[in-house]
Amino acid sequence: MLPGYRTFRIYRKPFQNRMRKKQKMRIVRFTAGGKAKYGLFEENIIRGLRGNPFLCFKNPRSQPTLDGTAYKPSEVSLLAPCLPSKIVCLGLNYHSHAEGTKLPLPSVPLIFLKPSTAVIGPEAESILPRGWKRIDYEGELGVVIGKRAKNVPEKRAKEYIIGYTCMNDVSDRHAQAADGQWTRAKSHDTFAPIGP
Repeated sequence: MLPGYRTFRIYRKPFQNRMRKKQKMRIVRFTAGGKAKYGLFEENIIRGLRGNPFLCFKNPRSQPTLDGTAYKPSEVSLLAPCLPSKIVCLGLNYHSHAEGTKLPLPSVPLIFLKPSTAVIGPEAESILPRGWKRIDYEGELGVVIGKRAKNVPEKRAKEYIIGYTCMNDVSDRHAQAADGQWTRAKSHDTFAPIGP
């Protein structure tokens, strides 16, 4: 296990009925009894949900419903809160990081991708690749996009955000320096712990 790779805090996502009241819901994805499901985390209890709560974002008339189950956090294994098709990341997006790498701040956003195969839950271990020399991890804010988006004006960006989560950007720094680009260094299976 990489020291400190675990993420912290819980994923928050508003549903339509709570948006009107400005309340947030804490959504978790977990396994219990060998079955993966979604739940609401409320006061140290996880209440099971029927189906996928993220579908409510696409269909405002659809509302998540509780399935009547309740679990203590110690009774479940947490998974990544969502299953992204890809992870779009921004590199060197703050001054101290650029200074630490001795690289100039880019004039345009430095974008790289992590594949869905890199995603693991907050309690899973990242598997180190063969021949690794230096593995780093960086705590990041994950912005969960809830619907297809392209060329969205900045003033409308919040309409596409379904919630936020914590994630770790795990990197093989030796591969990153050797390749001159970031794909191999950041795309290994298990190099994107997300959640809870």
